[in-house]
Parts: sequence; C-alpha cells; structure tokens
Amino acid sequence: FKRWIERDVPIGHSMGSDAHNLLINSYFPLNKNLAVGLSFNWMKHGGGTAIERLLDWPNDVPCETNFGYNREVFPSASNITYSGNTKFYYIIQDWMLAEIQISVYKKMSPFYKTTFSFHLD
Repeated sequence: FKRWIERDVPIGHSMGSDAHNLLINSYFPLNKNLAVGLSFNWMKHGGGTAIERLLDWPNDVPCETNFGYNREVFPSASNITYSGNTKFYYIIQDWMLAEIQISVYKKMSPFYKTTFSFHLD
C-alpha cells in the first residue's frame, strides 16, 4: 500500500490536493429549554473536477512524478466558497422540539427553515 501525498494533502482527496478548508462548529446551551448552534465553513480550491485533472496529466509521465505543480502559486483558478449556519433549539414540551435554522451561502439569499420534532411513547 502506497500513500500518494503532495504538499501534505493526500492526492485524490475530494476537495483536491490544492484545497484548504476551515470549519468551525459551536453549541451553546442558554438554559434548560433553549440552545444555539453556530457553524462556519470556508474553502479555497482549484477549478475542475478530479476527472478533469486526470485528463491534464501527460501520458508519458509516471503517476509518482511531480512535474511542476508545487511551484505554481495555485494550480488552477482560485475558487473560494463559504457558508454559515445558525440554529436555535427550543424544547417546547418534554416530547416536542422546535428547531429554527438560518443559513447563508456565498452570493445567495439567506435560507430559513423551521422543524418540529415529536417524541411519541
């Protein structure tokens, strides 16, 4: 078994070998009935899919060869995406939970969602 690693990131990772990701999650219980969850995700990655990157690989170069990507500032277009999420959890009764979610994504209007969960015995 051989691990293929380039710049300390496994080659073939779903984000790409030229990607960086920051994910922050937190959960704050405010009292016995109310809690808040916060989440933030930031990602910078190159363009193209994994299949498109394979098609760029020269036929006469072995897979373990680095043919110059480590000297480029960023191998392809620099794409930055981010998202944020706020959730409010409220226990209405011992058997009923309300969850209100507000989500934001880069270049999109906020998304609102309300969920009611019931526990039936």
